[in-house]
Amino acid sequence: MSGKEVSTSVISIIAAFTSGLDILRKARRKCRRSKVKSKDMDVERETRLDSSLKRGTAEIEHEYAAGLVSFGERFMTGDGKPTGASISRV
Repeated sequence: MSGKEVSTSVISIIAAFTSGLDILRKARRKCRRSKVKSKDMDVERETRLDSSLKRGTAEIEHEYAAGLVSFGERFMTGDGKPTGASISRV
């Protein structure tokens, strides 16, 4: 895997978290517009999901940056292409 592929993968993961946040926010707005009562929504779960999505995005960005600082180019390139032996261990 090239450095560009690793970076693209990290960006894709962060985008997935961001999309999850967008979906959650749209659902909240829809519930408010339709005047769904708070007791009908599981507010605690919704709040935890929101926090998790925000935290996940920040953690991924932080870990990627830390990996770049610690390992430099080696981190960006990843482990390379798997061989038959390494695939069988997974």
